[in-house]
Amino acid sequence: MASEVQKEIQRIVNEFSEQILQVVKRAVFASLDGNDGKLASPAVVARRTRAPSAKGAKGPKGAKAKAAAPARAKPGPKPGGRKSRKSTPEEVEKLGGEILATLQSSGELMSASELMKALKVPTGQFHYALGKLKADNKVTQHGERRMTCLARSGA
Repeated sequence: MASEVQKEIQRIVNEFSEQILQVVKRAVFASLDGNDGKLASPAVVARRTRAPSAKGAKGPKGAKAKAAAPARAKPGPKPGGRKSRKSTPEEVEKLGGEILATLQSSGELMSASELMKALKVPTGQFHYALGKLKADNKVTQHGERRMTCLARSGA
């Protein structure tokens, strides 16, 4: 007896969920078609969600090839290539010295953007040199994120 009741409840729940799914599909197709507030007809939903027949329907060209191709773990370089050349270790060292000198001469905490403006250097080169100075404990960071200020270590 309990099993029959359980089966009947399951059947009703399945029917209800199928009805909800159909209404949601109609609403999605209506919004895609630009029919604001009007649901798409059940015929439109059936036409758009129908699976292609097995007889001769191959789907879009290359569908099997795309499905079989393995996903790349990491995207490759962009077609344009590197826009600027890499800094040499000497240039990084020189920029690091300029950063330290600017921090020393200011006598107060400075943000990274203030330092970049004062030195007039590209962002990538500046942040690379600054990271090296932080790693070597020559520059200390005070604060987090937008409130970050930098000072020469020992200052």
